[in-house]
Amino acid sequence: MNITCCFLGRAALGLVLMATALTASASTASTASTASTASKLTLNEISWLAGCWKAKPDASRFNNMEQWSKPFGNAMMGVGAELKNGLVASWEHMKIEAGNDGKIQLLIRPHNQKEAVFALTSNKAESLVFENPENSFPQKVTYRKEKDGSMEIRIDGKVKDKPHAALFPMVRMPCD
Repeated sequence: MNITCCFLGRAALGLVLMATALTASASTASTASTASTASKLTLNEISWLAGCWKAKPDASRFNNMEQWSKPFGNAMMGVGAELKNGLVASWEHMKIEAGNDGKIQLLIRPHNQKEAVFALTSNKAESLVFENPENSFPQKVTYRKEKDGSMEIRIDGKVKDKPHAALFPMVRMPCD
């Protein structure tokens, strides 16, 4: 799977979140093979991610957006999209969930692809590292909160046995 971290506007969020909740809940039985070594972070501790984000002007070659809900029960729901020539070129549904055991995982379902599950392997709320070494690409997804309130998303892994990474500098934007 080849994903990019992207977003959709607020108008589409409600429908996408309902669809994601239905499909993602059925697939949570398939978990990442990496055991989570992270301490017991809670969704409230990582709720800084909630809200709307867009590519940082003049700092990213991507025109993407991402939107995350506040914690709702045991999950935070997300959607993403990337624009090319003014059209949505790719999109994905995302879910960060806390299991009954307290472990947090990231589920990503890019359009036209199978869902991938990544285990939280970090123990710092301001730097969320999710890993799945069995995924084709990426094997690692990192959300890092910056001191100025911006965010950096980074995806890492191997493509044809060569290291590959993509960086997505993001800033907050209004959700309406």
